[in-house]
Formats: sequence, C-alpha cells, structure tokens
Amino acid sequence: MTHQRLRPTPAIVSKVGARRLPRYTLLVLTMIYVLAGFLGRSPWKSYDISNFGLMQELASEASSWWRPNVLENFADSSALLPYWIGAIFIQSLGPFLGYELAAKLPFILMLAATITLIWYGVYYLALSRHAQPVPFAFGGEATPKEYAKAIADAGTLAFMACIGLAQASHEVGPALAQLFFVTLIFSSCAALTHRLYLPLLGFVLGSLGLSLSAAPNIALFLGVAASLIGIWSLLAQTFSIQGPNPDIKTNIFKVVFLLLSTLFITVFAWQLKLFQFHLATPSWSLFELQKIGRLLLWYWWPLWPMVLWTLWHWRFHLSNRHIAWPICFLAISLFQLLLIKSPEISLMLSLPGLAALSAFALPTLTRRISALVDWLILIFFSIVS
Repeated sequence: MTHQRLRPTPAIVSKVGARRLPRYTLLVLTMIYVLAGFLGRSPWKSYDISNFGLMQELASEASSWWRPNVLENFADSSALLPYWIGAIFIQSLGPFLGYELAAKLPFILMLAATITLIWYGVYYLALSRHAQPVPFAFGGEATPKEYAKAIADAGTLAFMACIGLAQASHEVGPALAQLFFVTLIFSSCAALTHRLYLPLLGFVLGSLGLSLSAAPNIALFLGVAASLIGIWSLLAQTFSIQGPNPDIKTNIFKVVFLLLSTLFITVFAWQLKLFQFHLATPSWSLFELQKIGRLLLWYWWPLWPMVLWTLWHWRFHLSNRHIAWPICFLAISLFQLLLIKSPEISLMLSLPGLAALSAFALPTLTRRISALVDWLILIFFSIVS
C-alpha cells in the first residue's frame, strides 16, 4: 500500500496543456446536445408512446398513482417515480406548454443535470491528491484546479460522444431517470473528499431515486462499493507513513453514513417490494460471448480504447479513488449484464465511470498518440454522418 502511494502518477501536464475550453463553448455544446433530441419531434417510438400514455393516464387521474392499471404490462413495473414526475409536469404545465412538451420538460432537465454532474464528478476525482500530474523540476506544471477543470471538460465531452448515451438519452421514461440518479451518486461520492453534507445528501437522494425507478439493486451495489472504497481509504490513512490524517473522524463519519443510509434504503425498497431480480444463468457459449462483445464494442464506442489506455497507464494506482470509483461502475455494469440480463440499464449505468476513465487517459498521451486519436475520431464520425 505504501509503495503504491509513493509511485509517481503517469500524468504529465504543463500549464499550457491544461488550458480548458471556454465555458460558453461547453455550455452551447451541451444545450445543442440536450435540446436537439427532444424538441421538434413527436414521441414516435413505442417506448416513448407507451410512457407518455401512462403519464397522461396518471395526470388525468384515470388510474391509481400507487398501482396504475396499465403498469402491469410494462417492463419497468416498479419505476413509479419517473411516471409521477412526468404526470405532475403534465398536470401543472400541460395546459400552457402542451402535453407532449410538458412531459418532456423534466427529462430535458434531467439530461442537462446529468451532464453537469458528470463535469463536477470528474472534476473532484481529478482534484484528488493521487490524480495530480507529476511536478516538474523547475515548475511549470498545471495547477491542481486548472488540471482538474481540463480533465472535467474532457470527461464531459467524452460522455456526450458515447454511442450508448445517444441511444436512450432523449427518450422519456425510466432509463433517463436512472441515468440521472446514477450520475448523482457518482458525483456525490466523488465530491466526498472535498465536501461533506451536500454530497451525502446527494447520495441519499440518488439512492432513493434509483430505488423508486426500478433499480434498487444498483443503488445497493453502488452503496456497498462506495462504502468499501471509504473503508480502504481509512485504512490507507491509518497506516500511512506520514501519520494519520487529522480529518480521520470526519472520514469515519462519512463511511458510517454511507453504510447506514445504504442499509436503510435497501430495507425501504425491500418493504415496498421494489426488488425485481431476474437472475439468469450466464451462458458461456461462443455465440453468447460474441453477442455481448459486439454489444460492448458498439455501446461503449469511442470510449473503450481510451479506458483500456487508462487502465494500463494507471495500473499501479487502481486502488486510488479517482480510478477505483469509476471501475466500480464498469464492474457492476458487467455483473448486471451477465447475471440479470438487462443490457439497457446495465450499460447505461457504466457511462459515468466510462467517461471518467477515458478522461484520465488524456494526461498520459503523447502528442503523436493524441493527434492519431483526433484523426480516428474525425474519420469515424465523418463516415457515420
């Protein structure tokens, strides 16, 4: 543990290399990405139509809010919260904006908030001590905040560039709500090393939101993963050669809070019978493995090559929070994919971790590799478009 902490990071970034995007550029790109998929189109997909119809059913009070008559035929039969939110917006803003736009509005806000939370989550991960670039002998390296902002910009752009996000990010329904709550947990736990009460509140809200959006198992897995990372950090602080951290009592409080809140939310979801495990024996046939491989290669494109690069160059730092926490999202996603057979939810769960890991590849790239990546991405999107 001690030798791993003393090993220098592979990140080498100068002040010039840490120049971030102009804020208005990132803001405009985010607005275009969010609004382009929602505005100017009707809910023509069967997924959109059925979800929109259920929200209208609840808004008109033609069905019970706790036990909707038509929800029994839905795959997300325990995802009450997203339908409630859509119905509330239809009731309050439908007469003024139109029922379709009113139903889309909360999901527009969720997608915008998700992208914002990705930025802050990656920013706080990059701000941690073990993620910082190597200091130069005569100075000139990027300052911690400049470096963290540049990595956060890269992570946000990577998130929006992922094919998997484009598949379901503009659909009205539980999938986007689950992505929002997962990202809230991701960002909250990433910020726990620098903030206290607001991240803990975000963790509780994210876990409750996931539980009420047909994903209490994901909330449980993430809560356990965050607690284990916190316990590992406490052990590292306790046995550090530099002596124990003076904030160790605060860190103990964080870990205990994560454990107790995860236990409480799990019991709450169990009492409401929200757990719906559909376990399946994994098939290790060649056909099944090829199918999963093609799904992962396409859904995670173009981020998975950068993720592999990160895992290799940061391989001696896998236990540090800025790498371990995103890896948890990939591990839980693959577990869900193999055993619970819900590819949409499973792969969408991995996107915050995928974006963070791909962003940490950038400070380890040489100029030649960086230029090659730019050309490959340009060629790929030129052919697709």
